[in-house]
Amino acid sequence: MIFDDQTNFAMASVLEHDTSKSVRIGRHHHDSEFATWTYRSDARWSFNALQRAVENLSRDIYRAKGIVRLDLETGDYGILQVTGRRGWLKLAEAADPEDDPVTTELVFIGKPGTNTNESIRELFEQALADANTQGHEGYLVKDLRAFNVVFG
Repeated sequence: MIFDDQTNFAMASVLEHDTSKSVRIGRHHHDSEFATWTYRSDARWSFNALQRAVENLSRDIYRAKGIVRLDLETGDYGILQVTGRRGWLKLAEAADPEDDPVTTELVFIGKPGTNTNESIRELFEQALADANTQGHEGYLVKDLRAFNVVFG
């Protein structure tokens, strides 16, 4: 069976319990090629704030995904997917708006040594602060491909 074969790439990565942030498949270490970072927040995110954050992500982040707590009265949340310079947010209905709100939890994959959990946290918190204090001038979108909202 393929699950008993330790050389099987998919199973080897699942069975590996390496606590370093590198990905290990079989005997090859990918920590020189990929690194991961996480971001968690209880803040409520507007589309404007997410647009700012996605546009300003480092080019050394190849992929990001996770759940975003939105500032919608319905309690709905978003599923964020970022690949390269493009991001998508798919709206998902909250099972019960009375339940505890969803927490934003995002995972990033990119080039090692280029980012930290702290640098990503600072970028997202700055985007949120800028969106909340923008005043009447609004926000100039730099790249329309950077962020799309999908209404289900």
